Amino acid sequence: MTVEYMNLIYNTIRILAYPLHILLKNQTMIKTNQLTKIFRTDEIVTTALNKVNFEVRKGEFVAVMGPSGCGKSTLLNIIGLLDQPTDGQYLFNGIEVSKFREKQRTGLRKGNIGFVFQSFNLIDEPTGNLDSQNGEEVMKLLEELHTEGTSIIMVTHSPAHAERAQRIVHLFDGHIVTENIRG
Repeated sequence: MTVEYMNLIYNTIRILAYPLHILLKNQTMIKTNQLTKIFRTDEIVTTALNKVNFEVRKGEFVAVMGPSGCGKSTLLNIIGLLDQPTDGQYLFNGIEVSKFREKQRTGLRKGNIGFVFQSFNLIDEPTGNLDSQNGEEVMKLLEELHTEGTSIIMVTHSPAHAERAQRIVHLFDGHIVTENIRG
């Protein structure tokens, strides 16, 4: 065996032994292009998301902030495959899922997405209904999951909790208005 061949084998084994979540960390897991969600009634048309471009890498911890009614829950419902956008693209691990039917969304969600609910029907904010001590415990659990390679997208109204994420995305009137990347 040549030295080059032995080095190739060694490097291949070393890469295979390397934790998979570290290797995949910079790959895009979630990507939206021009994502739009419109709710209609007989009298009112509400644009909850207006051409939102959003990306989350595997293993990233992202906090989503904004006032009530800005589109946070709608964005999470679509990203979590609980709802479909009116228009635009949603790629989950490179697969276009925005037009998936309920059964397809359920199958994909089942093995890939978890939720922490604030209350029965609200995936806003995992610490929203908790006292500060229990809220801190939830944040520690989320940080531990993130350290293990889990991607976290957390909605919060708490600047202190948002500061614990790698990136903070601010929504307003269905638009991403700012993104702050933390060290």
